[in-house]
Amino acid sequence: MLDSGLVLYGALLVLFLWRLLCPWRCCGQWLEYANYASLLFTLNMLLLLYAITVFLHTAFGSNSHETWAVFVPWMKPVMMATPVFSLCTFWACAIQTMSHVQKIREGYSPMKHDRAVQILALPAIFSTMTMSSLARLFEFQSSGMMASPAAVPSVTPLPSMMGIRSVMQHLSFNETLGGAGPEAEEFIIQSETCLRVAELYEAWALYQFAKLTLELISDNLARKERSGTQEQKLVARALIRAHGAVESLAWLGVASFLIVCVMQAGWSVIQLTSADTVDWESYEKSINYFEGAGMISSCAAIYNVHIVESSFDEHLEGFNPLMKFVTVKILVSFAFFQRGIFAGLQVMDSSLPGIMKGVVTRIPFIGDILNFSEIEFELFYVSLLIFECFFVCILHWWAWSADEEWYNEEEQSGRSRSPRKLAEGERQPLVPKPVEA
Repeated sequence: MLDSGLVLYGALLVLFLWRLLCPWRCCGQWLEYANYASLLFTLNMLLLLYAITVFLHTAFGSNSHETWAVFVPWMKPVMMATPVFSLCTFWACAIQTMSHVQKIREGYSPMKHDRAVQILALPAIFSTMTMSSLARLFEFQSSGMMASPAAVPSVTPLPSMMGIRSVMQHLSFNETLGGAGPEAEEFIIQSETCLRVAELYEAWALYQFAKLTLELISDNLARKERSGTQEQKLVARALIRAHGAVESLAWLGVASFLIVCVMQAGWSVIQLTSADTVDWESYEKSINYFEGAGMISSCAAIYNVHIVESSFDEHLEGFNPLMKFVTVKILVSFAFFQRGIFAGLQVMDSSLPGIMKGVVTRIPFIGDILNFSEIEFELFYVSLLIFECFFVCILHWWAWSADEEWYNEEEQSGRSRSPRKLAEGERQPLVPKPVEA
């Protein structure tokens, strides 16, 4: 049984090295099909097709009637729509990416378009990983390892929005569900790993956006220092020094978020390779630590990038930083805060008086969601993420056009200086030395 999270995690490490060595050209020759973006999208397409195949095999399998019988009626059309939305997200991202790749091939601001390509791949990769997680959970739910509807009332309930690991613990601690053997553990860890790898690429996309924004600000200030009046040069020089300090602080949050996500995904992959010997109590504790660190570092990363974008907004003319920032950070918010919102609603529902609770239960959709079991909520949650990925993909078409003017500013005003040159400029005195007679 193929584990998509493990495959993509390994592929991302390989493609990271490949991008460093020869991202687009090798020995001067354009890599038509061997550039890192083509390889990434090809692998992503194969993993998506595999996940959809597993999902459809479960949805139309021999026991499909019993499988769907345990869900509320509206869950079936929601889940059956996920393959369509996943495919639409993939192809929309791929088509938009090709427009940027063509600009790179023509030599128009290759580094800027390169960073845009990595950001544009986020909805496709996130959607594929959530589709893989959905397929695994759905296969697990219908495989006979879950309880029959008649057995559920005899089980001590747990909060339904604690996450995938609570499903595993619930199965492990209640024999009425038939127990949870190594096969069940493998299903759960595979699903968990897919979500962790999706969050890893999400952190990488935010990292690339931060680099792109900071580079644009540096280039803009450097141009003003070179071509403006003496007064403008002094102001630009002062801003370069201030930008250097802000940049250092910004990297603290962004890099921390990326490191935490790399370690979290790596830890899930390690546990996957030793699923037969997993200690679920220690595994839950370690992942909880990672999730807590991820929550804090993601808030810091989003806040730091927002401060940079808002403080230097006038030096990002034509970049439309707000819309681009929203398209990058919105999936971070969905991944790290959305579950907490649902959990908060459940806590509020549990504290209501009996009459009010009955009223809430009768509210369409909301009442069903608040009363979902663990596995039902996880299936709903990953389905919701797939729809949200498509929404983000649509926003990308508005925010990341390959024909925006700011991509060509480098060619119009001269090649921008290297980071080392900018650093030398920062050390220049604010007041020029008088010329000796």
